[in-house]
Amino acid sequence: MEYAPGASLAAGCNVVLARGTRLILGRHCSIGRQVELGPDPAIAVGDYTSIQDRCIILGNVRLGRYCVLSYDIYISSGNHVFDGRPAALIKDQDREFAGTVDALRSVEDLVVIEDDVWLGVHVVVMPGVTIGRGCVVGANSVVTRSLPPYSVAAGVPAREIRKRLEFTPPAAIDWQKEDDVPYFYRGFETSAEERRNHAKEGGHLAAGDFALSLRPGPRGKICVRMKDLSGGRAIVESCGKSYALSDAVADYEFDVDKRECNRPATSTFSVKDGPVVVTSAWTR
Repeated sequence: MEYAPGASLAAGCNVVLARGTRLILGRHCSIGRQVELGPDPAIAVGDYTSIQDRCIILGNVRLGRYCVLSYDIYISSGNHVFDGRPAALIKDQDREFAGTVDALRSVEDLVVIEDDVWLGVHVVVMPGVTIGRGCVVGANSVVTRSLPPYSVAAGVPAREIRKRLEFTPPAAIDWQKEDDVPYFYRGFETSAEERRNHAKEGGHLAAGDFALSLRPGPRGKICVRMKDLSGGRAIVESCGKSYALSDAVADYEFDVDKRECNRPATSTFSVKDGPVVVTSAWTR
């Protein structure tokens, strides 16, 4: 169990940590009363995310920053095998196909809830679902399929009923433009207070891995203007390219994943020994 400063677990929480599993609680995240957390292999809860009373989160689940989970929500990456040999008991099929299920679980059944998502009371999120950044899911909904960023969804199964905003990644983004904040997609400290605190650094701060969402350019390149805040240790890597950052703002060019070259894409960057500050990014 890893917990950052300000993380809290309220009375009556049931945390089940089997050998080899991990529970990661971010800064100032808040876990309500009688919440059950059962990682398999890992549950990560992002900074400033709040989970209200009696929620159950099981399996392989990643929750981003600034999320709001209401009461009695159920999220699980687990599943049962019921049609491998349909005439057999479900429990017997679970045992028979356990190796196959375990091999697929880490990739196919991971549940991802991106930054700034609000889940209403009694929502159920099924295995393998990704709920995009900024989504709102109405009370009593069952999310069986992934939702695009900034969707407002409701129903059983949950369907998009409108947009919170039109999520249209541009070819260039700048930290000073409030309308560009959604495209600093994951991992950045972008609350109003954090942005004020980091303004002197001239960009959005990322303490760890981050993602940017931009419209791909004809050359399949993405350029990121950033600097190191760690005192000369930060290394940023994406798509096989790795750079040791300077403590002065500089431009770094990466390849865009070729599978994403013809549509708006989220480019992910791993950060070792951060934090780093990103001021702007654009595609070529």
